[in-house]
Amino acid sequence: MIILAVGLLLMGIGVWYAFSHKPQFFVQTKPKIAATIFPVFDITRNIVGDRAQVVQIIPPGASPHTFEVTPQTALGLQGVKAIFKIGSGLDDWIDDVAKSGSPDAPIFALSQRIDLRRFADGSVDPHYWLDLSNVQVIAKNISDAVSEIDPANKDYYQSNLAAYSKKLETADGEITGLLSNISQKNIATFHDAWYYFAKRYGLNVVTAFEPFPGKEPAPRYLAEFINEIKKYNLKVVFTEPQFSSQSLEQIAKDQGVALVLINPVDGGADGDGDFISVLEGDARIMASVLK
Repeated sequence: MIILAVGLLLMGIGVWYAFSHKPQFFVQTKPKIAATIFPVFDITRNIVGDRAQVVQIIPPGASPHTFEVTPQTALGLQGVKAIFKIGSGLDDWIDDVAKSGSPDAPIFALSQRIDLRRFADGSVDPHYWLDLSNVQVIAKNISDAVSEIDPANKDYYQSNLAAYSKKLETADGEITGLLSNISQKNIATFHDAWYYFAKRYGLNVVTAFEPFPGKEPAPRYLAEFINEIKKYNLKVVFTEPQFSSQSLEQIAKDQGVALVLINPVDGGADGDGDFISVLEGDARIMASVLK
């Protein structure tokens, strides 16, 4: 009897220890959510907070226009519960990758309820995240999606959305103020990415060096680019760290134009930046050189 009692006591202690110390086989892991580009990744982690793990598919320094999918890309999607993308031709390659990496995960394009800019051929300009009023909509779309996937935490996601929306409102006002008093409103960019930003904050993109990202412009287009630089007496072309500007350097030198880096898509090499700060930094650079 004594031996049996001691055995039962030890068993009870073992069960108590297992539950109270929560060993790995009792722990519920956080759901994993994937986002294609850094801005979407950062917006998503502001909404989900500590209730989910967010992974960024495109590494720092890469462009969604020229990103090369590898087997590791699909491997990184294993176990994700949802995938967020910009869509509109920018990162739609994720649809095929997800079929092998996480075929059951829903893919959400974030352009719902956004007024998209269309080109003459009917295609869509996908860079809508560069207007912070559109980011308000993106954040709402993400909050709605994760609330559908995880309804138990809906109130938490809604609370995070409200807090993030206030940050966006503040940043939107600051960028508007930075760019409201500059004398030069006309700008030239490296590729066709900044029209949403320009429209929102009172600038005018008159030309872009690469009409198709990652492809050298044809001679005729290049001549038009130079003519626009001269016509508007531009002294700056805004380039991007994701693309080599080597082919533009001699033209800039010949035209007496400076090349100035701004960043539409990255969060820094260490990944600990935040999208709002990145865009505010771009606006400060623009305000400084356009004065």
